[in-house]
Amino acid sequence: MRRHFEKQISTVYRGQSHATPSKEKDIAKLDEAYTASRVHFSIPGRRASTKQDKSEDYVIKGALLLPKIISRWWFHRAFERSSEQEYS
Repeated sequence: MRRHFEKQISTVYRGQSHATPSKEKDIAKLDEAYTASRVHFSIPGRRASTKQDKSEDYVIKGALLLPKIISRWWFHRAFERSSEQEYS
């Protein structure tokens, strides 16, 4: 994940192996790259150019599976239980 992120924003390999670690410099460099990329700004009318650019909606996918999951969960837990206790 770190290397993928590194390739995406090109932070010049700060914080990787064979380098003197510096958390403050790493975070500053990431912050600078993130700010320069302007990906966090909302631009009216901006659309994904291809289907590959669109992210999947995992919240909806999970919500659609929820009834099935709850049904299966309940099936494995809904059985008659004894309320009697035996003392020896």
